[in-house]
Amino acid sequence: MNPFLGLYKKDLIITQSWVITTSVLALLSFVIGAGLGSYLKVPFIFAITAVVILTLHIFYIPAYLISSLITEGHTQLWLHNPNSGHKLFLSKLFASLTYFIPSILTVSIISNFAISNATHLEVFQPFEGHILQTLFLMMGGITLGSIYLGIWIFFYWSLYQALRNVPLLKRVRWMVIFALWLIIGTIGNFIKNSAFYQELKEIRFVDWKFNVSESAFLEISNLSLIPLFLHVLLSIVIFLLAVWIFERKVEV
Repeated sequence: MNPFLGLYKKDLIITQSWVITTSVLALLSFVIGAGLGSYLKVPFIFAITAVVILTLHIFYIPAYLISSLITEGHTQLWLHNPNSGHKLFLSKLFASLTYFIPSILTVSIISNFAISNATHLEVFQPFEGHILQTLFLMMGGITLGSIYLGIWIFFYWSLYQALRNVPLLKRVRWMVIFALWLIIGTIGNFIKNSAFYQELKEIRFVDWKFNVSESAFLEISNLSLIPLFLHVLLSIVIFLLAVWIFERKVEV
């Protein structure tokens, strides 16, 4: 059997309980939202529930990876796996997408149905007439965002494991990771708010405009291709750095 395929199948198996638990929680949320909406005769409750669950999918991949990595940490077998770090990480990323894609598609279908019955309400007027297009754009953004966050999980997990080999920091690893997260977040916000970054956003962008009614429209603008490219490049760098830390600094 192909080693990568074996890793992939193993990752699917060890996370089944997590996937089932999250799926059941999502289903219960839908049932509660639909029940309250029907009982109170307020259809937007079900629609809001659906949109919230859809939006929360941005945390699906990182949460899945955390669960998978914790499971691996309990056995310690993964740390002694002869496969390269990029194969180990990619197998988990592909496994997460295997569960993520059906989940977000299912929630989007339910959201389409729920919003269709609530578009006459003011809060959902921007969706009216273009529900599928709007949901498609949301799905794309959520998927990319979830993958991006998942790659950062690889980085922080690898660094956390590597810090076990530093006696002075071993017992305060969580504090180091949290401090690093704050520093990186601060630097990121500084760059995003800088004049140079704002100028980059204006270099090239794509506009989608959907007419909603005679008096309103949904406009998704300033989708800058340069920052998007930079985020993709950053994701690649962070992934490679995570692999390097794992292969060079984590005891195996």
